[in-house]
Amino acid sequence: MKSSVCLQLSLSLLLISIVALSPSQIQAENSKTLTVLDLRQSLEKDFSGSNAYDAAKAVGALQGIVNREEPRLYVIYLPNRMALERGFAIKQPCQDLFWFDWLREEGRMLAECNIHETTDVWEAIERFQDDLAGLAVWDEEVPATSNVASTIAGAENLLPVRGNEEEGSFLSELRRRFPNLRTEVDLRGRFTGQGKIPDTDLDSTGSRKCDAYLWTVENYLKTGKCGSTHLAYYIDGIDWQKISPDAPKYVDYGNLGLFNADYWISKRAFFFDLSPWTDVAATDEPEQPVGTDGRTLRTILSEANEVNDYDTVITCGGFVPWWIKYTNFRFTKSTPVRTRHEPVETEWHFSDLLSAYNTVMDADAAGLIGMANASVFQHHPLREHYKQNPTPEPADYDIDTTYIQFAMLDYDAAAWLSQAFPFIWEDPKRGEIPLHWGINPILADRVPMIFDAILTTLSPNDRIGADEGLGYINPNLIGQARKHSDLPDGREVYLQTAKEYFKRFDMSTTAFVITGHEGIATEEAIELLAELSPGGVGFQAGERIRDGEHFGVGFKQQEADWPLHFTPEKISKELEGWIDRRGPGKFLYFRCILVTPSQLVEGVRLLRERRPELKFEVLDPLAYFDLLKRVRG
Repeated sequence: MKSSVCLQLSLSLLLISIVALSPSQIQAENSKTLTVLDLRQSLEKDFSGSNAYDAAKAVGALQGIVNREEPRLYVIYLPNRMALERGFAIKQPCQDLFWFDWLREEGRMLAECNIHETTDVWEAIERFQDDLAGLAVWDEEVPATSNVASTIAGAENLLPVRGNEEEGSFLSELRRRFPNLRTEVDLRGRFTGQGKIPDTDLDSTGSRKCDAYLWTVENYLKTGKCGSTHLAYYIDGIDWQKISPDAPKYVDYGNLGLFNADYWISKRAFFFDLSPWTDVAATDEPEQPVGTDGRTLRTILSEANEVNDYDTVITCGGFVPWWIKYTNFRFTKSTPVRTRHEPVETEWHFSDLLSAYNTVMDADAAGLIGMANASVFQHHPLREHYKQNPTPEPADYDIDTTYIQFAMLDYDAAAWLSQAFPFIWEDPKRGEIPLHWGINPILADRVPMIFDAILTTLSPNDRIGADEGLGYINPNLIGQARKHSDLPDGREVYLQTAKEYFKRFDMSTTAFVITGHEGIATEEAIELLAELSPGGVGFQAGERIRDGEHFGVGFKQQEADWPLHFTPEKISKELEGWIDRRGPGKFLYFRCILVTPSQLVEGVRLLRERRPELKFEVLDPLAYFDLLKRVRG
């Protein structure tokens, strides 16, 4: 997953004029109305700098609180960055408005809702102030407390707000407008990195940020006030200029994950932002004792599993903020390099940790992080069972033919999938050649409407499998030999949950297994994968697995990554080169990262026109893996 350039989008919406309502009328109307808050122009117009950040954070939390049981507040703000950066002229460039319009169509979830439209953050808070129990005020001097405040927001229905009392600040204006919203939890000045952690018997870690998270573990996670089945890894409230002096204070509110918080707050998730490494100090707090972040992260994961009695698969949303923290990537020229660890290395290490603690990732990653309204989407109904295309007839092997599989990836993040759907799934050439779509089924918890849409509009050439598994996970760390943790064998827990999702969506394949730092897949992991994906398993390049049959299932390592910027001409030449190098009778497997069906269809067409003598066939994944195991054994 790669970072991408920030884009700004300014669009207009025609608003229906509304009559001012009394508080009692508002309360009555709210019980049957969806409030639509359009921030595309008003967020930066009505607020600036830190106040805009604080307004966005408040809106995300407000959504999570009020949408917990049913859809009541919808936000329009985020562009479809994936489409815009690629120059696609999609009909609706605002992802929030695309999904709103889609859900408003006849027969869909929001079709019968009465709509109240506003552009005013304060009006939205006023409409739902009775749902709020007060404020959780966080400490600017300890940015981690912004995440602590988000955890408390979900646990106690409090609005998380920066503790800036200056005239004109978001907090001062909030107090003026809503004096009834009192501060219930004040995190300012509580965490000093010395002595004892407040309200606990624990000695300070020597890190203010880690003390704040351990305080939250003791007072919210262990006590059951917050949830233990959902974690949220989103960048904290740090001023980016403290890391890179020539960076903006805050870059963009979508990639900060502020709007993503709604879903996780609705689930009462535990929020954090910690380096996974124990051999270096965290780059955002270089004065901390070496490894304090990594040890604190392990404590959170361990305690969540203990609360769950070690029998639950945990979902963690978000991703390592590698572009600004914890790696040697330089966000700007002024970014000091405080670690030797590289971005992908850090991603894999974090995934390894989660996997060792019964946790899968919903990996909202750099550049395309932003996704609002999942607290609304989660209520979209799903069928009990979906049926995919029948298993194709076994293919006959021809020694002179090269067999191709295109794996459509990386759909291991709800944020990525929600932006890809309007122009990749709805691509006009989808259905012309067989494609293997790798979509982790855990994403259905956040974007169920996409699974319903995809599985009810399959062409005969579409096959839906998982990306890495139930979620982003390293199978080497699920079983008995659990490096990084002392948890019991997690295979039974993982398989029980994963099989439920696979069965519901009629999945039988996994497209892109990553074992990362663990190198070659263990026999235990291969057996687990074969049990979960009897239709076939694809592996990332370099994972050193033998192509062929394992436990009665076809396994194949990919040849190459084809990223989204590959043109059809480039694809045709890449495919030609691989066929020529490998020779006839071989099996080729390509990871197509956010590539459209049109790119592949045109690439194949160009190659057939240029080299009509080449014999190659693009196969359905079930036919491909079946033929592979019969030929390779």
